Amino acid sequence: MLCPDERDLPDIDHITVFRRGSHFIMLYAAMDGDGPGRWHARLASSSDGVHWERFHTREDFLSGGGEGAWDETIIPCGAPAPSGDKLLPLLFRLQHGAIRGELQPARRARRRRSGHHDEGPLRGAARGEWTGYLLTRELLIEGNTLRLNVALDDVPFRDADVRVEVCRHPPLGEHADYYYRERGYSYRYEGFGLDDCDPVRGNSTCAPVMWNGNDLSALRGQPAYLRFELRHADLFSFSVTNE
Repeated sequence: MLCPDERDLPDIDHITVFRRGSHFIMLYAAMDGDGPGRWHARLASSSDGVHWERFHTREDFLSGGGEGAWDETIIPCGAPAPSGDKLLPLLFRLQHGAIRGELQPARRARRRRSGHHDEGPLRGAARGEWTGYLLTRELLIEGNTLRLNVALDDVPFRDADVRVEVCRHPPLGEHADYYYRERGYSYRYEGFGLDDCDPVRGNSTCAPVMWNGNDLSALRGQPAYLRFELRHADLFSFSVTNE
């Protein structure tokens, strides 16, 4: 299920898997061989528990201390505990080599709750020169409220926000990209376009999205695509809930 490739360190173990939303999240430790060395805590995710995705560059998800520090090398151990809008991964120090296998309690590091995207947050334009867009795959609207885990840059309030458009599938034989590019039109549900959306501003892990004050109740049970417009914003995740 998870094997080292040319980007990886060769030794992978100390694996913890837990469920968040629609995905399984894996925290694992990687090291360069069996001799004395340093463990690196890293992240993978999966929608089915069998096929796993990792950071393309394999960077560390959580960092230990500097060389010689008591937490120079750390490993994940157990599913993170929720604490308000944060997740607290439980970490241990592992002395590998002279003190082989000695496991001691270490520290807990705070991570943004439900913010485990494989490549980090999905990000809009950094300086307002561009506006970023994201179109999701098709999903079924099974709740009444769309909530966003989002962080906005520290720029003038009016320049940083997120809007969402709820779209239908184009008719057979027609491609949505053509209408976006040539006609400026999208197959949006009536009343759920970008111009109908109340802009989301501020930092939150569960910011509700409304369209002229309305939630998704009118679209419950309908298939849809979500089209996000991001300005100076990091989108970590989204969910559709019944509250």
